[in-house]
Amino acid sequence: MPRSTSTRNQKKTINLFLPANLNINSLNVTLTGRPGASALTKGVCYLYHYILKQSCNSHKEVEFQPSFVQVPCQVLRSLLGNSYVQTIELLLRAGYLERLDANEDGEHCPGGYYRSPVYQDPIAKRFRIPVALLGEEKSYVVKQEVVGKAIQNKFAALSAPKGLTLNEPNRAHVGRMMQRIVLVDTPECRQVLAGLAAEGRIKRSPEVYLEMFNQNTFRTVTVDGFGRRLHSEVVNAPRVLRP
Repeated sequence: MPRSTSTRNQKKTINLFLPANLNINSLNVTLTGRPGASALTKGVCYLYHYILKQSCNSHKEVEFQPSFVQVPCQVLRSLLGNSYVQTIELLLRAGYLERLDANEDGEHCPGGYYRSPVYQDPIAKRFRIPVALLGEEKSYVVKQEVVGKAIQNKFAALSAPKGLTLNEPNRAHVGRMMQRIVLVDTPECRQVLAGLAAEGRIKRSPEVYLEMFNQNTFRTVTVDGFGRRLHSEVVNAPRVLRP
């Protein structure tokens, strides 16, 4: 008699981008007081992946201090738990993370700078990975991670299109298709990417840009609160890269 297969324990291998000089044992000691790889440490690794991935996007949410990446509060809560504020403060003190703490005028912002929410936008502060954790030749390493269904569902929820209403199936379909687009690695594509990098229109080398664009755990799609336009890394990419 055939046995039913539960989807709860289905595993999946994903590619994580982590800072090249990151020592996971040391990070775990900082967070928990002992070596290993706790759930909280894995959550921080997922946050590093998110920051590295978003930093590859050529679209800049802020014109000043563009090296900092906007991270919505719901992303921090999902990856680090409800005590994410305390975890972030610990990472800042220990030199595992940097936060943008001043506005355009250089005025100090206690707890981190953020713009006032517009329409349905969540509060999002800006972070970056310290230079000491990034390699000189290549700032990251790719680590394969086997994750269970719970983590898969968490990533899917974070990547789900934001701002859609229940009666917009066509717009939702377009959003899903945006998340499936990849760049084909050809000499012609690399030549275009090299030109964009030379012009400063993308932040990474062709090799790194291709790797980060195509191997993407978090490919977010949001809806403009005013014009109801869909925004994604595809839309935000230079025009020559768009379908």
